[in-house]
Amino acid sequence: MRAPLSGIESGGPTVQPPCSEGYGTRVIGASVERQLDGSAKFDWHPDGLRFTMSIPLGEKAKQEESVAGERRISADGNGAAPHRVVPGNRLLLVEDEALTGMMMSDMLTDLGFDVIGPFGRVADAMAAVGREDFQAAVLDVNLDGEMVYPVADAVLALGVPFVFVTGYSAEGIDRRFAQVPVLQKPIERQMLQNVFVDGARRLAEATGQ
Repeated sequence: MRAPLSGIESGGPTVQPPCSEGYGTRVIGASVERQLDGSAKFDWHPDGLRFTMSIPLGEKAKQEESVAGERRISADGNGAAPHRVVPGNRLLLVEDEALTGMMMSDMLTDLGFDVIGPFGRVADAMAAVGREDFQAAVLDVNLDGEMVYPVADAVLALGVPFVFVTGYSAEGIDRRFAQVPVLQKPIERQMLQNVFVDGARRLAEATGQ
C-alpha cells in the first residue's frame, strides 16, 4: 500500500517552469525515490506548482552493522588516512543516503574529481563498475540493508584504490578488507582530500612529475 501526498499552490504570480533542476528539488526527488522507494512529481502550471509524492507505507529497516571496536579515519593528525594514489580523476561514488551522496559528490567535484554516481543500490553500482572507467571509488558499507562487498570485490579485481565509508564502527567490516581505509561519517571535505588528493600530490613532488 502506498501513501499519496499532494500540494497545490495558487493565488500567486504567474509561474514559469525552472530552466534547470535546483538543489532542493534534487534532494527531495533523490530522498523519496532512492531512500523511500517512492515517487515525487513536480508539475509547473502558470497558476502555481502542483506537487505529488507517493511512498510505501511501513518503515524500511536497515540491517545494523556491528558497533564493537573502531577502525575509523579522522581528518586530524591522529589516525590520519593512509594516502591512496589516484592516477586519474574519475571516481565512483556509492552511497544510499541521498543528501549525504549529493554532499560528497559536491565535495569531490570541488577537489577536481569527475564523480560517477552516487549509486544507492548494489545492482546499480555493479552495473556502473562494469561499464564505467574510473580510477578511485568511495563505497558506503551498508546500502539499505545490502552490504557493498560485491562491489568492493569487483573494484578490487580492477586494481582500483577505494575507501569505505560508514556511520557505524569499522570493526564490523569483513576482515578480508582489513587493509582498506575507512572513513567515519559524517564525512568532511578534509577527509577526502587527505585520502585522495594529498597522497597523489606528495608522490608527484617526490618523483618530480
